[in-house]
Amino acid sequence: LIGYAITYGDSHSGKVHGYLPCPNQSGGILGATEGNAAGSCAGKNISQIGRLPWKELNLPPLRDGDGECLWYAVSGTYKNNTPTDLMNWDTNGQLQVYASDGTTLLTPADNQAVAVIFAPGATQSGQARTSDSTTPACGGNYTASNYLDSDGTINNATVSAVANATSKFRLGTAAGINDQMLFITRQDIWNAMQKRNGFLATLNNMTQRVAECIAYFGTTNGKPL
Repeated sequence: LIGYAITYGDSHSGKVHGYLPCPNQSGGILGATEGNAAGSCAGKNISQIGRLPWKELNLPPLRDGDGECLWYAVSGTYKNNTPTDLMNWDTNGQLQVYASDGTTLLTPADNQAVAVIFAPGATQSGQARTSDSTTPACGGNYTASNYLDSDGTINNATVSAVANATSKFRLGTAAGINDQMLFITRQDIWNAMQKRNGFLATLNNMTQRVAECIAYFGTTNGKPL
């Protein structure tokens, strides 16, 4: 996912780096789109959740220790469609993650994750993971609550439908949750970006062009009154 983000502008003409794919939210007839990212996933700055889009990432279907394919939440500010208005290293995530004891894993509080990857673990009471023709590779279905758990307050299976809102997730193993998680922060993405050949040159070029533009404006618009 980090590699996808730091090469996004290379593979998407006219776009900047930093964006992450939408989740896989439908398998289509006979699993025709299983593993692919959704073409569009809700409005601007609204986070989304679904299965990890392994085909989009050029991966096989990744599974946890219980044989379940991984799930994935992406911050509305980092998903590629519908994209946020401004993407750069100051763009924050909208996902907050908590340890099994309820303490936050990200501090300060305004430092939030841009993506969370879930290993759903074994089936919990009330979850139905019945397979259908849309998931021939991973099996099961696309109902997040059949895989991701809730402690009664934090529900790992849902994200806020409100733009710019924070969504919360809790790590198992406590309070009825057995989900395991990994998360990606904006620092993870932009620290990797700085290691790209040519990235600093691009920044220097941009700074130089801005300086030239300001100087040109000053020399061609005369002395202010």
